[in-house]
Amino acid sequence: VEDGQEASITITDVDGKSENYTAIVSGGEWTLVGQDYSGFAEGILTVEATVKDVAGNTATSSDTIVKDTLADISVDFDGFGDEYYNSAEVSNGALVGTVTNVEDGQEVSITITDVDGKSENYTATVTGGEWTLTGQDYSAFAEGTLTVEATVTDIAGNTATSSDTVVKDTLADISVNFDGFGDEYYNSAEVSNGALVGTVTNVEDGQEVSITITDVDGKSENYTATVTGGEWTLVGQDYSGFAEGILTVEASVTDVAGNIATSSDTIVKDTLADISVDFDGFG
Repeated sequence: VEDGQEASITITDVDGKSENYTAIVSGGEWTLVGQDYSGFAEGILTVEATVKDVAGNTATSSDTIVKDTLADISVDFDGFGDEYYNSAEVSNGALVGTVTNVEDGQEVSITITDVDGKSENYTATVTGGEWTLTGQDYSAFAEGTLTVEATVTDIAGNTATSSDTVVKDTLADISVNFDGFGDEYYNSAEVSNGALVGTVTNVEDGQEVSITITDVDGKSENYTATVTGGEWTLVGQDYSGFAEGILTVEASVTDVAGNIATSSDTIVKDTLADISVDFDGFG
């Protein structure tokens, strides 16, 4: 086919939409560039090219190309049902996510960065529209927000990126301080209006503190208090039903990340005192 002859090109998508184009033969080739094919449906495009030489001979050829412009990825945290890594989870962390229009076997690149700028890279594989990264130890990252970015490329070369955050929160502490009256005794004046106070560290306001008091006879009672401003207070309780002697108090609290802190101490219930006077001192 001689240079300068016109090639007629027809492109048809899976929905039957067709568009016509022309190109010019040059050096035994024809080229069609700079066209916008975004109006065609996703999927197979059938391309038919026809050309005539100067003698009137017609040649036709067709082929297919796939329009694949869609890829998406999500990051869902943290695989334990919330967006926290607590002390029980951080050494066996789980990250999961989904992909759309990305083929099985494609590699997902994951980067985790902490608040100090420390980054680590991981990989996962797409299977059934999902990706999972499990069994990782994230304990070396700083406490606080971890930014996770996941990137995947489909076989057509479309790249999808998504990011989200998860909080590394592995610290919680609680103390029990007795008895709110300045010593570690409940005397007869205090026992019917007992006070217990304590502090918490890295535990959010509003979290419930569970308190169990057990006497020397094994009798136990349960109470609750609420964290406010890093403290908890249990006041106005009547402990007169407990046996005389040592009372063991255990306080437990769970922060929003699921970290559990427990502390115990003892206080003495001592409400008995006696005195006698003998008269007359002369026998």
